[in-house]
Amino acid sequence: LTLNLIEPGRLGLGDVVASTTAGDSFWTLDAEPGQIVQISLAAAQGSDLDPLVRLFGADGQQIDSNDDGGVGYNSLLTTVLPASQGYLVQADDLGGSGAFTLSIDMLEADALPLDGASVTIDRDQAWKLDGEAGQVLTVNIIDGGDSSYSSLQLLTSGGQLVATSDGNSSLVAVLPRSGQYLVVPRLDLDYADDSMTATLSDASDVADLDDAASQTMRTLAANNAIDLALDLYGWGTARGDVQFNADALNALCRFGALR
Repeated sequence: LTLNLIEPGRLGLGDVVASTTAGDSFWTLDAEPGQIVQISLAAAQGSDLDPLVRLFGADGQQIDSNDDGGVGYNSLLTTVLPASQGYLVQADDLGGSGAFTLSIDMLEADALPLDGASVTIDRDQAWKLDGEAGQVLTVNIIDGGDSSYSSLQLLTSGGQLVATSDGNSSLVAVLPRSGQYLVVPRLDLDYADDSMTATLSDASDVADLDDAASQTMRTLAANNAIDLALDLYGWGTARGDVQFNADALNALCRFGALR
């Protein structure tokens, strides 16, 4: 058995590097928790490379990845950096070989209109909103004409995943804590100009509150945001009129949060 140590390169926000599948494939990222970063991995023109970009924390655990979020089969990962002592970016692939370009940028979030006004979903954009624990965020996605929907993610300002639309026509989440939240797009193989409308409602005004609360708690627990999931559970039980479904409760039980 032979182990070859790889010395990663170093990347900062705004940097662009060029390499090949036979060359450098790992870089440390100089960035801070809470920053919104966009990592682009694009194959050189004429290459058959199918890029896949991965982001890891200092503990070696994968934070996020993206396959086809860019133009064509190129990768474009937009995410909020969670707390970590460092970050590592990998230029991976799902097939092919050749040259590629890797670039890192920081995005500044725009305020998300919460009055139902239509907003174009752009790859190079993120949105922010402030909300109170127990309020319900509803984002409706309007198809631009290719019969597919842009995927959106709702994250805390610390990078914890709260909800995802997962290719569906809407994202609905009950906010587990008061504070700022971020919405980032995932446009994998979605080529039309989709748009969205967003509203933030009191829980008492939402007809399907049980479903929204259950799905949010399940997503939080599945992504190891146990403190937030327990906050949401505590909020729901304190209200007395929120019934979490079995999937949501089982998700907490799997992590030992409920016994």
